[in-house]
Amino acid sequence: MYKNFRDGFFWSAVGQYGRIISLFIINMFLSRLLTPKEYGQVAMITIFITFFQLMTEAGLGPAIIQQKHFRDKDHSNLFTISILFSIGFACLFGIFGFAIAYYYNDADYVRFSWMLSIVVLFSGMQIVPNAVLLKKQLFKTVNLINLLVTIVSGIVCVFFAIEGFGVYTLIFNSILTAILTFLLITIVSGVVPTKKIDLNPLKKVWSFSKNQFGFNFINYFSRNSDSLLIGKFMSSEALGNYNKSYQLLMYPVTIFGGVVTPILQPVLSNYQDDPKIVREVYFKIIKVLAILTIPFSVFLILSAKQIILIMFGNQWHAAIKPFSILSSTVWIQVITSTAGAIFQARNKTKELFLTGTLSAIILVTAIIIGVTLGTIQTVAICLSIAFWGNFIQSYWFLTHKVLDSNMFQLLKLFVNPTFLGVIMFVTFALYNYLADNFFSSIFIDLLVRIILFTVVFIIGVLSCGEYNTLVNLIIKKHSGN
Repeated sequence: MYKNFRDGFFWSAVGQYGRIISLFIINMFLSRLLTPKEYGQVAMITIFITFFQLMTEAGLGPAIIQQKHFRDKDHSNLFTISILFSIGFACLFGIFGFAIAYYYNDADYVRFSWMLSIVVLFSGMQIVPNAVLLKKQLFKTVNLINLLVTIVSGIVCVFFAIEGFGVYTLIFNSILTAILTFLLITIVSGVVPTKKIDLNPLKKVWSFSKNQFGFNFINYFSRNSDSLLIGKFMSSEALGNYNKSYQLLMYPVTIFGGVVTPILQPVLSNYQDDPKIVREVYFKIIKVLAILTIPFSVFLILSAKQIILIMFGNQWHAAIKPFSILSSTVWIQVITSTAGAIFQARNKTKELFLTGTLSAIILVTAIIIGVTLGTIQTVAICLSIAFWGNFIQSYWFLTHKVLDSNMFQLLKLFVNPTFLGVIMFVTFALYNYLADNFFSSIFIDLLVRIILFTVVFIIGVLSCGEYNTLVNLIIKKHSGN
């Protein structure tokens, strides 16, 4: 198991970090070529694309991974069904563009919707082939494909932006990404559609996928209510600034949690009837993630200005405060992003749906309060508080209902990481007080901050005796399995 986990982690890291670096560079170009309003326009419609992609996926991917006795014919049948669903939902999305245009009072969204219906179509059709590759634990293949697609579509996207395509730059990027991903994933997987449809494979995965779909459905609204309401009651520029800060926040979530999460279910589902093994592995992962992300969250909070202005330029000043506020939740979002895979691996999607429902109630309530108060800063504050509450309820369910443990055992994992966070906070609070305007160049300022963070982090990890914890999963490979 540890060898599979290590190999999956390595290739997931290669793919995710490669994509992040590529997106980082691409975004630095695009943020200087496109305006907050143009980003906001695409963000408004992307919310609805995500919903239609969710409807098309219907929890099918994780359900296929969980089914260890499926034959190639079963996969082909589900592939055929998913193609038909994708065609239907793509057409519906194009028609739904009229409702989007009415909601935002902008006729351009009709045209945008029909163009982006291509994204709904191809992203839906790649679900089954992608799940088959992950089920076979071909993490190297999946991640290298995603990295290649990101680089190619990003280069094309920058070209369109330079040529003055404006908002269509981001639309073309989404379309090209979806098409290339589908073609490469499908060719490599070898999954082909059938001429006749057999519903038996769908019936086999239904009990799992319906709860997974229910969780995804609820999670969609809780995760996108902020953009929906900001876009409606504030402005596209406000939404552009908010989404830019949130988008940047997702980089560390992907850097840390995004590397681990994709491999958890494929590997741990082989031990779905042994909560002790799942708990042992997962608690080690949580502790490592906490050691890495709690100090890093503090760094982001106290270095938000430098990061935003260097990344995106001076036109994004309004994104600084919401980014700083939301950075307090980076460690929470990284760790909670891995929880769903543990529910799936233990075949506990009913409990996943329940905790997802509670999470949605907490998050949506907070977002409504934040929007009512009137600024993207108040939305960020309310949402941050909600993430803390959501962490508590999610992990109560996970420890008690899935891992046969309790919250006390979980919270013990956070003692040293919290101490590291306190050290980092004191360090950067003093730095901001004594040397915030010391450097004339903001680039040098950020470079010094990064060096200071690295030095303090290394000293803190060594002084807490957590060095072995960080390398434990790698060293564990020598113990068999």
